[in-house]
Amino acid sequence: MTEADGAAGFEELAERHGVPGAAFGVIEIGAEPAGDQVRVTTHGVVNTATGQPVLPDTVFQIGSITKPYTAILLARAIADGRTALDQPAAEILGPDVPLSSDAEASAMITVGQLLTHRSGIDGDRFTDTGRGDDCLARYVAGLGGVAQMFRPGALYSYSNAGWVVAGRLLEILYGKPWRLVLRDQLIEPLGLTRTSTLAEEAILHSAAVGHTSGPGRPNTPVSYWALPQSIGPAGGINSTVTEVLTVAAELVRDGGRLLPPDAAVAMLADHGANPPGLQIEGHQGLGWMVGRWQGEPVFGHNGLTVGQSAYLLVLPGLRRALCLLVNGPGAANLWFELRRSALAGYGIAVPPGSLETTGTAEPLEPWLGRYGRAGERIDLVGTPDGYRARVEQDLDLGDEPECVDYPLSPVRDGLWAGRVDGQLSPTPFRVGRFTDEQRAPGRPVGDDRYLYAGSRINHPAD
Repeated sequence: MTEADGAAGFEELAERHGVPGAAFGVIEIGAEPAGDQVRVTTHGVVNTATGQPVLPDTVFQIGSITKPYTAILLARAIADGRTALDQPAAEILGPDVPLSSDAEASAMITVGQLLTHRSGIDGDRFTDTGRGDDCLARYVAGLGGVAQMFRPGALYSYSNAGWVVAGRLLEILYGKPWRLVLRDQLIEPLGLTRTSTLAEEAILHSAAVGHTSGPGRPNTPVSYWALPQSIGPAGGINSTVTEVLTVAAELVRDGGRLLPPDAAVAMLADHGANPPGLQIEGHQGLGWMVGRWQGEPVFGHNGLTVGQSAYLLVLPGLRRALCLLVNGPGAANLWFELRRSALAGYGIAVPPGSLETTGTAEPLEPWLGRYGRAGERIDLVGTPDGYRARVEQDLDLGDEPECVDYPLSPVRDGLWAGRVDGQLSPTPFRVGRFTDEQRAPGRPVGDDRYLYAGSRINHPAD
């Protein structure tokens, strides 16, 4: 790698942020796949218990970068005439498969809303429905009791459950399990040999193990390896830096071996704004987060699984893409600095965040109280030192609940930035009220407040 790629400081940054292992890659995208040039640098170990080094072709969990892969598969199905963005999912699933507790809303949810986090399905449910080929069908069949957060299409809220539904649609459209649709439509056409969805496939290669840590506690391997197989379409792919960059390159080549050119363009089109504070400058594509920095278009996605993190940023105008895969804590801060360093080498300054504090905002007193959704409870409280968001997250993945106490700084009315010690990129907290047009059809009129924490919407809770 060259200094312009940001690799000159990679080892130092990885050491500073205490990550156990990482792989960082940059691709120069050619007119054809044979012209691609990929450079990968590595740091640390795949497992602190064994000390085996991270290799350029080490397999990591890429988490929610899986979502754009699932979106590519559905974009291909749309191009083939199998479905359409505005088709209600119920027409494919059948009338007896409700997607939430709100029957009217469930019937309204479209394919496009699933691919843009606008379904309103309360999303962070990681129900393990086994390892059989019916795991997605069983997961989706269990959504009938899940809360509907808002009227489909009215707002944005990140929904893992929505992407499992999207994967289930692919199974019905193609008549085979999602993982085999992925194999047939993406993995094999691109000649990927280390991209897979099952642990027994990943362990045939050098495979990274996730790690956790805490105050005064070193990086420790997690006690289980991956998310449940039922979460596959939302976050179940394992891959290498090079193979993630290979997928990104096809989008830059107007769809390349994956999509017709018009379908590739549609993936990056403006499918609605993200919540204020979530994205620096941009919009939601089909699966992809899309922006424009100093006139340069950018798109990408991040991923987080069991002790592992993944980051992908594509700059199609420069025909470059960056990917960072990490197997432990410190990943977000490493990416924050590494991305800035790498882009500076291309003459691009990462834009200021959308959470620059102003020091003034309307008081939060009308919004104080408890909010919640699946897997999370948040208390907005006032203290003598200011407002705080006390977040308790329990995703039912076998680990201990995570509790974080964020001091809040005002950005502008309704939007606040939360940052704990050592956090380089703050977390957005935004308050608001549902309008009649935004409220879920079956939700009683009452307390109409809501709280966005990061990318997810929360209702008032007891």
